[in-house]
Amino acid sequence: MSIATQTADWKFFRTAPDVPMEVYIFVHTSSGQRIATARDTIPALRSNHGLTLTDWYRLEAFKTGMTIESGGWHDKPVKARILYGRWLVDCPVCRGANDVIPEEPVYLCSCCYWPGVFRADQVVPAHFAPVEFPHERAEIERLLLKRPYIRNRNWSPGETVADLVRQNIENRCEV
Repeated sequence: MSIATQTADWKFFRTAPDVPMEVYIFVHTSSGQRIATARDTIPALRSNHGLTLTDWYRLEAFKTGMTIESGGWHDKPVKARILYGRWLVDCPVCRGANDVIPEEPVYLCSCCYWPGVFRADQVVPAHFAPVEFPHERAEIERLLLKRPYIRNRNWSPGETVADLVRQNIENRCEV
């Protein structure tokens, strides 16, 4: 199976401090029948279907005093990956991980507010970064969902569908 290093995801631990990640994802994705997105793991998005991920980022930034530039976008997209059966993006600055939604490919680090600058002497407004999902997203998700344990549902940019098929066969999972 694909082995991935688990990064700190403080948003997860704030929402479910005593529940292992695998159980949390299992419960919020109809018993693990789909790959989780931010809509499954962020309680505010789960309970309010009219709230977008962009709106949620704006609300969280407002709580800390960070401003988000309206209409401003970072010029370089960040790549999504799957860890423990959920779509994530790693911050290129602080290495924090944030959940994302394929249907709303937007990212802003909730830890350091990259792409923006947050220093003691200066606050430069943050702006959103586009998220790049793989073109074979549906097939990647299908192959990962054949794996019985959520902890083995991992995919990183650069891994091909053929790599996932080979991993499934080697580990006696369906293809």
